[in-house]
Amino acid sequence: MSSDFPVIDLEPVCQPQVSAAARLDIARQVANACEETGFFAVTGHGVPRALITDLVAQSYTFFDLPLAEKLVVRRPRPEQNRGFIAPGEERLARLRGDETPPDLKELYTIGPFDLPHTPYFTGPAAYPSFAPNLWPRRPVGRRPALQAYWHELDRVARILCRIFAQALELPPEFFDQKIDKHISQLRIMHYPPPETAPLPGQLRAGAHSDLGMMTLLYSDNDIGGPR
Repeated sequence: MSSDFPVIDLEPVCQPQVSAAARLDIARQVANACEETGFFAVTGHGVPRALITDLVAQSYTFFDLPLAEKLVVRRPRPEQNRGFIAPGEERLARLRGDETPPDLKELYTIGPFDLPHTPYFTGPAAYPSFAPNLWPRRPVGRRPALQAYWHELDRVARILCRIFAQALELPPEFFDQKIDKHISQLRIMHYPPPETAPLPGQLRAGAHSDLGMMTLLYSDNDIGGPR
């Protein structure tokens, strides 16, 4: 990893008691990374290693299932990002107005769950942001693994929002009530070994800009490519 790549340790602000000086120091680091680089990596986030390891194992088990079984939880409609999205069914480059061959990947995605049964979350205007999730029958441990990981990332995102606020010279709690009904997605990507050469302009995931306030991306160089 290049020494120019910003890596920020969040451990001081993940503690129950954090000093104002420590929070301000991390906010300044984040501000510099966003202004000079545009992204950064974080350590000390507190997401348990065992939870990550379990989710990775559960995910490989799911993607190794026969295609017919994965299609049982197939995304119902293009705008409804829930469930399994098969290879060739997504073109991320469309987010920037480009037309390319379909992406060479498959994925499984969930959104918010355990929501209050109120019109905000269940009425017509709630679709597709709060559409129900499609949980696979196998592996049996995948749903709890996904939900546990979701809660951990939600915690980290809220910490980062407070840091972003300070980096913008706003009160730390500025975003708190603006993200209390967020419509985040958790997308588990799988890039199976290609069986044929890619078409011109075809990528694993097309060039795009994400649509939300932030993207938290787990990266593990130890997993590598085709197994």
